[in-house]
Amino acid sequence: MKGIRCKLNLDMRDRHISTKQRAECPRCQAEVPKSPTKYAASLDPAGAALVALFFMSIAGSACSADTSTPGAGGGRGAPAQTNGGSGAAAGAAPNGAGTSGGGPSGGAGNAADAGMQAGSGAAGSGAAGSGAAGSGAHAGAGNSGGAGVAGAPHVDCADAPPLSPGMKTETLEVGGDARSYLVLVPASLDARVRAPVLLGFHGGSGTAENAHRSYGLAGDEPALYVYPQAISWPEAGGVAWNVDPNGHDLPYFDALLADLGEKYCIDTTRVFAAGQSNGAFFVNALGCYRPDAIRAIASVAGGGPPGQCSGSVSAMIIHGTADTTVAIEKGTFSRDYWLAANGCTGAASMPDDIAACARYSGCAEPVLWCEHGGGHAWPDFAGAAIRQFVFGFP
Repeated sequence: MKGIRCKLNLDMRDRHISTKQRAECPRCQAEVPKSPTKYAASLDPAGAALVALFFMSIAGSACSADTSTPGAGGGRGAPAQTNGGSGAAAGAAPNGAGTSGGGPSGGAGNAADAGMQAGSGAAGSGAAGSGAAGSGAHAGAGNSGGAGVAGAPHVDCADAPPLSPGMKTETLEVGGDARSYLVLVPASLDARVRAPVLLGFHGGSGTAENAHRSYGLAGDEPALYVYPQAISWPEAGGVAWNVDPNGHDLPYFDALLADLGEKYCIDTTRVFAAGQSNGAFFVNALGCYRPDAIRAIASVAGGGPPGQCSGSVSAMIIHGTADTTVAIEKGTFSRDYWLAANGCTGAASMPDDIAACARYSGCAEPVLWCEHGGGHAWPDFAGAAIRQFVFGFP
């Protein structure tokens, strides 16, 4: 077919080859991987097969193992955040649900590229949340679809009871699924002062406990260190983060933030997400679909975002030149995506005071590239470097 790119590679344009175009292009058919799983054999426009293929590629890897409720209730006060789409917001309703908006379907995912699919656009809407700061919501039409993010925390920080330092498991139900996450409260945290939140997303087949033990994200800084837990995703062959905007993990993220806001005094302007491998693909998706909820991301040995994003976030991309599980080209794709999204002019870089990192000039939001000589494992410098990066935001 003239004008149709048949080869499926890292190029963002190749992820939008439709099922019809594949049928008319023999080379495209030949290059769509035939996965051992039935899911990968039925690649659809949501492109979730990408994650299935990626998960299978790392399921046996020891290093990878170490590696919203839509808009509802209690929440962030006015104005509440928009949905994950990139369309214009439909407007704020002071005491009611915003008007929902529909998004067109995204293109087919690149089956060779884990986690980098364009999702089918579903109507996104945010219900009104009430809290100490007020109530309100708005919803927008998004190319990527997805649900609205809940409104502002309603904890009265002035009357918050003292917190006991240490680790705690929090539980919640999202879409009929029992979900959980770990929260680490450092001794330096004052329960009455709004605290930043640093989330650490484990890799495919990993656990929240492993992320806490191996990432080194928790420090002495007065912040909440949160480790979300993925659930089994049969299509991916096990425990993995679903980067599909219409999947079960974006609503889980929304519900987790709302739950944190109900239980802790958090600073919703300083929520940061770091992840490795499949977790890194997911934090790139969060930056894409939830830019109003995330201040900055740190992606380690991952890739993405899937494109058709609704905004931009600050990004720190860490990748090893010897990574044979997720090639460094996936990391440079992420770097270049966020450079473009943040309008970096000239893209000139200079060494940063954060170890192993270079910072780019002329960006609306900071973008850092941290290349190292290691492989797919979480590098030793990453935990401290990520804390230095994210806690530098006022």
